[in-house]
Amino acid sequence: MGIGDINRNTLDSMHAVDIADEHAYKPAGWAFSHYDHFDKYKRGAWDVYVGEYATNNGVGAGNMKAALSDAAYIMGMERNGDLVKMSSYAPLFENVNTRHWPVNLINFDASRSFGRISYYLIKMMNDHRADQNFAAGATLIKEADPQPRFTGGIGLATWDTQTDYKDIQVIKNGQVIYQSDLINKKDEWQHIVGGWEVSDSVIAMKQEGPQRFALLKGQSFDTYTLKLKARRNSGYNAFIIPFAVKDNKTMLRAHIGSWVNQNCVFESVTNGFDVADVSVQKRLPAQIATGRWYEITLEVGKEKVDCYLDGQLLMTFEQPQQFLAIAGRDEKNGDIIVKVVNGQANAVNTQLQLTGITSVGKQATITTLTAPSEELENSLDAPEKYVPRESKLEDMRTDYPLKVAPFSINILRIHDPAWKK
Repeated sequence: MGIGDINRNTLDSMHAVDIADEHAYKPAGWAFSHYDHFDKYKRGAWDVYVGEYATNNGVGAGNMKAALSDAAYIMGMERNGDLVKMSSYAPLFENVNTRHWPVNLINFDASRSFGRISYYLIKMMNDHRADQNFAAGATLIKEADPQPRFTGGIGLATWDTQTDYKDIQVIKNGQVIYQSDLINKKDEWQHIVGGWEVSDSVIAMKQEGPQRFALLKGQSFDTYTLKLKARRNSGYNAFIIPFAVKDNKTMLRAHIGSWVNQNCVFESVTNGFDVADVSVQKRLPAQIATGRWYEITLEVGKEKVDCYLDGQLLMTFEQPQQFLAIAGRDEKNGDIIVKVVNGQANAVNTQLQLTGITSVGKQATITTLTAPSEELENSLDAPEKYVPRESKLEDMRTDYPLKVAPFSINILRIHDPAWKK
């Protein structure tokens, strides 16, 4: 089927299909925002083999963030085991001295090797694979007063586009807390990438090239309204507005005119150049015209960002739920298997509730794969720094309080004394 989703036109035109081979290379976070990807597939007299899959964009050379997204993707396949019969990660091997692909599963040189965190994740998932799926879900209680998710700086950016920006304002609680003055305060904006030019009240990018980026120095905002005017002069795309900027290489951004001035999307940037969509690409109502000024507004709330173009809502971003769970049974021994992924930076105090059974064994095991930061990786020098660790859970019961570590993949095995093969 090529790279992408199952092609229905191709599938429906064939007289007989046994297995459709879907290839899935996805950016960081895609598996969380598309957790129901396989749920939506039409069933038929055919199965799916995901012959190549990987989270390979926005994850360095393969960090904990990749493993978390890979875990969510695998859980989506497992939940749809009636449809997805096989899967294989790709690429498998890489000689670190001759890199041809950004993210690979097992890395080696002339004398050493190491498995990425995702290698151990896949092995862990397969070692604890259920034969029968149970209905399962994870519900997070919404916080009454959540902490702002998008705290950070603001910036201006382009990609192979010559663009002008002016009249930049930050408004909070009805008060203007920042107003650009590009005549008297040119030095407020740090030119991180590219030769930005300031003339009168306009800051302009006139060069070709990716990731042209200017940063408002020394400022950080949490909940606010960002307003500015932008004009596309030439090039391929249109406007890119960074926000929640953590440092020169880490940020979110609203991209208006992505895919050669056809779409709009929210993106994340890590390592300065790894770009991943964090929302679905949405078609623009009309291409951004050349030579006219547009008004862009970002309403940055605690948990949601709305992007407006000339007063019309263009797109919205909310962080998808990154706490997921599935469950099933191992028919060899009757164990109940519960898999829990927490992709958040905070621990979650939760209640494991098993319905439909009266009792469980007093002792259970939990296997956890975690790292202190989602940016961390295994390496040739530290090949097993982040691997699964098994521990015991005592006094297990059908309603069990469970604290789930941040940035973690967890698998519980619980004995069901009433089960008979």
